[in-house]
Formats: sequence, structure tokens, C-alpha cells
Amino acid sequence: MTRLTIKHLATLTAVLLLSVLAISCGGGGGSSGGGDGGGGNLTAVFMGDAAGDVGMSAGSSSGEDFEIQFNAVAIDKLFGAGFHIFFDHTSAALVGWSGTGSIFGPGGDYSAALVAPGEIAVEATMLGTGAGIDNATGLMITLSFRATASTSENRFTFGSDSPPDPARQVKICPTAGQPCSEEVPASWTGGTLMVTQ
Repeated sequence: MTRLTIKHLATLTAVLLLSVLAISCGGGGGSSGGGDGGGGNLTAVFMGDAAGDVGMSAGSSSGEDFEIQFNAVAIDKLFGAGFHIFFDHTSAALVGWSGTGSIFGPGGDYSAALVAPGEIAVEATMLGTGAGIDNATGLMITLSFRATASTSENRFTFGSDSPPDPARQVKICPTAGQPCSEEVPASWTGGTLMVTQ
């Protein structure tokens, strides 16, 4: 009688385990792109406009995942940059950011935060009281996105430089230990996302 009870318990445990595994495996279906509506794979292609003093360019991409690199071009004594970018949030979503390869170095401060649907506040800067970079040209920060729906044109643009709270500016520090200034370079260029299914 005891052997029969143990055998039954073992069988019941195996059946329950198989049921749990079947439920777990069946619950994760659907496209990771989430809002494409068609259930198929998405391919994202980002293209930056002609380079400005501060501009966007395409980073790496794979399927629905893509990167946008934010670059400075010949900005003297550049210490950091802060800006907002705007885009259509119905076809793209922020995934993360990275300062890897930035002209501000591994000790810089990098951040990107969604402040409203389709609006991201971005910061990339050096730390400390040193002077800015002479004639700074290169990558400042990279943002990672995921395409969520097909689109023929999703424009990515920078915020305005209108006072009293400019949504795009750079920090210029001519001399170490001396006051810095907040300035707005003349040319800010964005880019366009296209997503196909």
C-alpha cells in the first residue's frame, strides 16, 4: 500500500510539472516589436541628415533594434551637451543609452530619460573642473531604440533653443577651474527613421 501511494504521488508530480512547463512555454508568443499590429518582423533603418555642429547619425542596427549616435563637429572647448530630442513614439521606443566610445571618456556622465511620449532628455558631459576639449569632433552619446510599428518617415529632431529654458545647448569651458558658459551652436541636425515589415 505504501509503495502504491508513493508511485501515485510521483506520477501526479510529473503530470503537474509537465502542465506547468506547457503553460510557461505557451505564454510568451507574439512579436517583440509589440505595436506593429501585423505580427511580422520589423526592419528599422535610421538615416542622419547632413552633419551639423551637433547631429545624429546611424549606429548599429539589427532587425527592429537600432542605434542613433549623437556627434559634435568642431566645437572648441566642449565640456558637455544637454538637449531634448523629439520623435513619433507610436513607431519607436527608447531602450537604453551608452557612453562607450564617447569623446568625454569613460569617466563622463551620460543619461537619457523619457520625459513625455516622444520626448527624451539627453545629457553627455565630462566631470570635474577641467577645460573643455579643443575643437571637439566625435561621438558624444549613443541611444538605443526598438521599432514598434511600420513607418515611412519618423523624424527625429532636437528641441528648440528658445529661452527661458532651452532644450538644446552645450557647455563650453575655456580654462580649467574657471567659469564655463552655456551656448547654443548654430546648426543642429536630426534624422529620419524608416521601418518596414
